[in-house]
Amino acid sequence: MRKNMFTLALTGLIIIILVITVFPREETGLPAEQEEPPLQAKEALAKLAEAEQNEETEALEQLAHREDAVGFAAILALAELEEENREEYLRRALALYDNNETRFKLADYLAEADEEEAIDAYLKLLPNSHALEALKGLGAEQALILDGLFAGGHWQKIIEVLSDQNGSLADQEKLYLARALVERGSFDKAEPILKELVQRHPEDDTLLWQYARTLEAMEQTEEAMALYRRLEGTGGQRLGRLYERVGEPKKAAAAYAKSPEPAARWRGAVLWDEMGYQEEALPLYLQLSEESGSYQDDALYRSYLLLKEAADPQSEELHEELSKHPVWMLRLGQNVQWPQLSQSAQGQSLVPERLEAYQAAGREELIEVELGIAWERGTAADKVAVGKWYLSQENYLQSSRWGMRALREEPDNRQGYELGYPRPFGDEIKQAAAEFALEPELLWAVMREESRFQPAVASHAGAVGLLQIMPATGEEIATNLGLEFDRQMLTEPEVNIRFGAYYLRAMLNRYDDDLDKALAAYNGGPGNVNRWQSSELGATRAGFPTAVTFFETRQYITKVTDSYLTYQWLYNN
Repeated sequence: MRKNMFTLALTGLIIIILVITVFPREETGLPAEQEEPPLQAKEALAKLAEAEQNEETEALEQLAHREDAVGFAAILALAELEEENREEYLRRALALYDNNETRFKLADYLAEADEEEAIDAYLKLLPNSHALEALKGLGAEQALILDGLFAGGHWQKIIEVLSDQNGSLADQEKLYLARALVERGSFDKAEPILKELVQRHPEDDTLLWQYARTLEAMEQTEEAMALYRRLEGTGGQRLGRLYERVGEPKKAAAAYAKSPEPAARWRGAVLWDEMGYQEEALPLYLQLSEESGSYQDDALYRSYLLLKEAADPQSEELHEELSKHPVWMLRLGQNVQWPQLSQSAQGQSLVPERLEAYQAAGREELIEVELGIAWERGTAADKVAVGKWYLSQENYLQSSRWGMRALREEPDNRQGYELGYPRPFGDEIKQAAAEFALEPELLWAVMREESRFQPAVASHAGAVGLLQIMPATGEEIATNLGLEFDRQMLTEPEVNIRFGAYYLRAMLNRYDDDLDKALAAYNGGPGNVNRWQSSELGATRAGFPTAVTFFETRQYITKVTDSYLTYQWLYNN
């Protein structure tokens, strides 16, 4: 009997397999294992609009699996329709595209469901006034609110919160208030609060530092220096500055060297270097060369020069690192190791098609979402495609940003480089370059770092346009070129590029075609360049970059030169 049952079961299974094999599904015309292709952007958008209007949860669920702006919108629509699952949907939406509007929706929902989680959600939205009021309404401890404001550096809001409070403040609240007042420059108001706190907590280093900083700002220098000395390393940076101010460079260098701050140790190394104490400077340079940050490359370069001069074999190890940076190889008179480039990013991108569909449908809010998703989650092909989309609109700022973002995914991508280093205003650049005997690539490099190709941009200092010309400098150049001047003309690409080329050529002539000095003068002014090159360290061509005391100018020289060499390699090689 069992044998017969087994035989029947086996026979039935064989028949089922034969039926499936011989008679495939005919409903869709597709093999059983193949899924339907995803909807194209226009179709998905139309389906989303219909589902939103008719509150069709099944259709929205299908769309919610998409990892694009349509999927994000579908998830939010489901969050509104399905109260019991709202939290889950809102968290899904945030996982796809993190933004404050959705964070507020989640926090507001949690306020009715889970007060503890709601408080945590609102704390992340500070200093927004709605979040602050919601936290108060939920009975959140003021210490929590102040911690959140303090962590975010929201000094004015801390002052407002504590100024509204009646009665005396706890010590921690007084510290927050004093710190906020210091950060806002209200030292006279902070001083009595800090003085009282220091008397009660004389071993608290945070209090001592804030009090010393306040006394320094109020020109009570001796008292401030005494406190900084008590703090040793923590007070090293401020103490070093004060020693420099009173003309004691050795004490300044020693103080800087103890600081945990890279900027302070860099300054200490440079001071030792300029005074001829290379044995004191080198350990600081080497230390900084091993730390990721803004001073690493500069420290690496100077360490290499000092070790090379001392015939130390360690210099070869540093040379290997330096070879990855074009500007350093140029300064050392050696060849740059450029990557071998691939012609295009791997894969196809649907992002531009989606952006065009959203635009055509009047769903502008979805464009921002799509771009946010592509920026964080997209492939290199997506980022290149978005860069080209912006380039088609002559938005060089955004096209270059997306090109550089693509290079983070695929460092050898040629299209990413071409987007990141574009050549806009070609006729104007070439004409100005010919008139003032400059390479076009140098002008594009200066434009890239000065304005990111924005003709009307103005800096906080008042510089205007593509090559960031100060109005006073522009007026002088106009006079020299026999032109009538008005400030608005600096926003005209042809004029601005011509004026920038004129000034750059003037600086190159002034400093015997020394590019480092010319660029330093373009950014920091010729007066400062004269001072830097007259120092012991800045007197040599190799030492000049290290002698530049303005961090911004030192970075500027490196960035422009790197861009200049990249333009040459990319388009002239």
